[in-house]
Amino acid sequence: MAQFQAAESNREDTLALVKSINLALGEGLSDALLVRTFDRFWPDLESQLKLIESSNAPRSFADPPRNLNSFAVELMGIEPTASRVRF
Repeated sequence: MAQFQAAESNREDTLALVKSINLALGEGLSDALLVRTFDRFWPDLESQLKLIESSNAPRSFADPPRNLNSFAVELMGIEPTASRVRF
């Protein structure tokens, strides 16, 4: 997936991303059909990408910082109690 992380939301990079995914499918679309289909839908996708970029949406999709208690609950399936050592 690291190869996809550097893709910009422009036509060239998005088409390269789509071609990479198509190639990974093994029996994907022919290059000509893929490009023709991409060209048909690119204007709609581009307008949606511009809306996202112009919104006040956060630029990072990383999880918010978590405290150690919530991590312990998820990792070990336990809930810290007053009688136990706090994390």
